Amino acid sequence: MRCGHPPLSRRRSRRSTRRAPDTLELQRADDSDAEAVNAHDRARADAFTPKILEMTSRFAEGKPPDFANASFAELFAWSLTQPAAE
Repeated sequence: MRCGHPPLSRRRSRRSTRRAPDTLELQRADDSDAEAVNAHDRARADAFTPKILEMTSRFAEGKPPDFANASFAELFAWSLTQPAAE
């Protein structure tokens, strides 16, 4: 016994590593889930972009964010208005 756990037999450990084969139906379900997730992510990005653009225009005018209370989105928008490092 090691670390309070009884050792596994060879037969049991081999059996636990086997996987059931993916059927065609499961593969199709995986593909459709991936498409739904991508569409959901795209919709969120499309909603986020105008907000970031509005914030960048405000920061481009020279008004810095309140760094102590700014959201990550505000800090990201502010960072886009900064000159590139050399």
